[in-house]
Amino acid sequence: MQAAVAGQGVALGQSVIVGDDPAAGHLLRPFKLRVPSGMGHYLAALPEPLSRAPVVAFHGCLKHELADASSRVQTP
Repeated sequence: MQAAVAGQGVALGQSVIVGDDPAAGHLLRPFKLRVPSGMGHYLAALPEPLSRAPVVAFHGCLKHELADASSRVQTP
């Protein structure tokens, strides 16, 4: 996305990743077509690392960021 924002080409991305860039005028959405991916987000690790404080904090941060971003996604 950053390369497209910098004018170095085009990008194809999910709404959660693109974020507010189109609304802010940083990126242009050339088509109104939106295609749901039907895919989820997964955090995968062996059981032991999942209980370590840094991993727990990272998981919490991801959940917060994804919830925040998905609340801003506009549906057609």
